[in-house]
Amino acid sequence: MWICVDHSTGLNATLKSNNYPMPVPDDVISKFNGCKYFSIIDLSDAYLQVEVDEDLKNLLIINTHRGLFRFNRLAPGVKSAPGAFQQLLNTMIADLRGIKSFLDDLMVFSKPAQEHQEILIALFQRLQKYIWLHSP
Repeated sequence: MWICVDHSTGLNATLKSNNYPMPVPDDVISKFNGCKYFSIIDLSDAYLQVEVDEDLKNLLIINTHRGLFRFNRLAPGVKSAPGAFQQLLNTMIADLRGIKSFLDDLMVFSKPAQEHQEILIALFQRLQKYIWLHSP
């Protein structure tokens, strides 16, 4: 069952914007110069992988025909979600070379094939470690 929630009717109006800078496409694309190997990792339902702080969960209560439900995970459509998620991904990959993030996509790029494989392995190890460290 899918639920469509319109947070613009109250929640988003009360939230502060997360002004974390979003990547500019030209800045990301310029990193690809001279590269021959590319991969894009699309993190499925990415926002829903991030647990919301306990004190903020009560802001994410919705009323449905089956009663009240509370989001425990970051819900798409929340005004501060894109900036918060971008910051989380940038923090996660900060020390890894050959990777840029844009919202729920991780773009991997390199010149030689062997380096590309090494970057992908390091990224997958980081994702596995990060998810394990940040799971409830």
